[in-house]
Amino acid sequence: MLLSKIMLQLPDEVAGIVSGKIALRYSGPDIEAMKAVANASRKRSLEDFKAALATYPEELEKIRLSRSILESLYQSMLEQNLCRIIEPLSRRRFSSRVQRWKKALANDFGSQVSGDFGSGNGGSHHFEEAGRDSTYDDVLETINAMSRVVDRLYLSAQKLT
Repeated sequence: MLLSKIMLQLPDEVAGIVSGKIALRYSGPDIEAMKAVANASRKRSLEDFKAALATYPEELEKIRLSRSILESLYQSMLEQNLCRIIEPLSRRRFSSRVQRWKKALANDFGSQVSGDFGSGNGGSHHFEEAGRDSTYDDVLETINAMSRVVDRLYLSAQKLT
């Protein structure tokens, strides 16, 4: 149950479960190992996770299933850490030059550039130019046809009254 709470990214609940009266009679190295893994998950620390694996190798690797789950947990923690590192680098930061960039791009490229500069945080966001979809034309045609039908129904209703 503790391992499932960790995998569901709810490591804070592990401490509450372990400190309950019923769980106290099951305390031992297995529970301490799960607490160490939960603590590493809560801190999002790969170093603490590796330390927990090194400190409690027998407790954490004695079941084959928990071994694959721990590998999966390590991979997800690694992915989260990489995303946290890459996210600030994914946007280019501009300071007071944002206005000049807007003007320069407007003069040089006109309407060829799709994007947004300085949307609250001084970053730039560029969008790919989307082509016109045939579904859009079909929907417009359907709406126009429905509009004509509603107009005819309205005229017919006026003649009846």
